[in-house]
Amino acid sequence: GEFDLVVGRLARPKDMQGLSFTHLYSDELVFVVRAGHPLSSDEPFDLAMLEYMTLIMSTADGVMRPVIDRFLIANGVGALPHAIEARSPDFCRQYLRTSDAVWLISRGVVEHDIADGVLRRLNVDSSDTRGPVGLTVRADTHPSPTLRMMMDTVARVAHEYALT
Repeated sequence: GEFDLVVGRLARPKDMQGLSFTHLYSDELVFVVRAGHPLSSDEPFDLAMLEYMTLIMSTADGVMRPVIDRFLIANGVGALPHAIEARSPDFCRQYLRTSDAVWLISRGVVEHDIADGVLRRLNVDSSDTRGPVGLTVRADTHPSPTLRMMMDTVARVAHEYALT
């Protein structure tokens, strides 16, 4: 009841009780580095190298963390002794600028950074991590006219940017 609207990835089923979700588009996990990073080529990235690298990923209670963990396990990646857990995209962007770290994050969060050439996506096939992103509201209330206008605007922008 603290929020009227959450825009983001569909939460775990146990966290969706009493909530309603409207799908806007699907998103996937990407591996990004700073422009000019030694690994920023178009060559396929060997995930086994992650064991030796500094990684930035969401915290254990973050919505993307189970997606990250499942992907890494499915691809034979075990212990990650140099992982940094972070919630702030701003912190992650700044950290990448001054390091050779790899950030594991939803594509939508860094899409503009990639398009602007600030970040570079590593060549990792993560298409099986695609998941729904949308609007979550309380199921037991009707949106106010202002909230409905906000929801419609977010949906329109998602559609215009062809994120659907």
